[in-house]
Order: sequence, then C-alpha cells, then structure tokens
Amino acid sequence: MVTHKDKHFYAVAYGRTYPLIAQSWADTWNLVSGCPGNKYRGFSTFQEAKEYLNCNGCTTFHFYEGMSDGPKPPPRSRDYTVGNGRQTGIYTSYGTGAEPEVTRYSHACHKALSAAQAAAFVESCVKTNMHVRSMSNNSDSASEDVGSGDSDIDGDLAPQLERLGLDAL
Repeated sequence: MVTHKDKHFYAVAYGRTYPLIAQSWADTWNLVSGCPGNKYRGFSTFQEAKEYLNCNGCTTFHFYEGMSDGPKPPPRSRDYTVGNGRQTGIYTSYGTGAEPEVTRYSHACHKALSAAQAAAFVESCVKTNMHVRSMSNNSDSASEDVGSGDSDIDGDLAPQLERLGLDAL
C-alpha cells in the first residue's frame, strides 16, 4: 500500500512569476493555472522543494508566504469557498452556491473549508491574483487574466465575512 505524505511546500520552477516556494495550494494554483509549460511540484519538506528548484536550474527563488491549510474540520462545519471563479466568495452549499461559480470557468479554484479557513483561503487567492497582476503590469511580457478582476476583500466579501462572524481581513 502506498502511503500519502502531506505536502506543505509547493515549488514553482516555472509559472506566472519568478521561481518560488509557496506554503499553500491556493497560492500555487493561482501561480501556475493557465500558464503553458508550467512546472511545479508539492513536497513535505522545505529542503525537498529547494532541491527540486535547484535541479531545475533555479539557483535563486522567493518564498511566498500564504495561508496554511491546517487540519481539516468536520464536514458539517464547512463552507464552500471560491478563490477564483465567476464570483469570488464563500457559499453555504456547493450545488446551488459554489458549483455554478466554478463550472466551465477557466482556472477556477475552490475548496470546502471551515469559516475561518474559508476567509483566509479567499484572502490568499485575492492577494495572489493582485500580486500576479501587478507583476504582469510591470513586465514586458503579455499579461493573462488570472481571475474575475472584481475581487475586493473589503467590498465584495465584507457581508459574507460578517455573516460568518468574522472581521474583514
């Protein structure tokens, strides 16, 4: 029987930005999704991720601190979180809430998480998308759409966070 190792570090040798190591799959997904020829892999240790980048010719890299997934809550306490979709947000159901927002949407990213984790996941996705957009605007290369473009933690998500009993992050 094959045992599954938890992945805590994601090395991106080639994606939408410079080589980096991220701690969150949400961040990694936004950095590689839709990028032709992307090259990334998940690892259980930082050292393994660093060695992967070195083997791929990346002698220097950045460490991208994102949210940590943490332990998984019981299913009843989960909200359905859309980090990248038609409408970024936190939904109480999948079928009538999150699913229509991600179905047939390029590079959609969603997860079932507890309320506190959901807010952090959305914030992480929004920040990563804004970071990628700012880097694309500052480079000579052609930019690609990495999200809905109207994600705003303080605006669009404030009512949802309030409903969950959380402050805007």
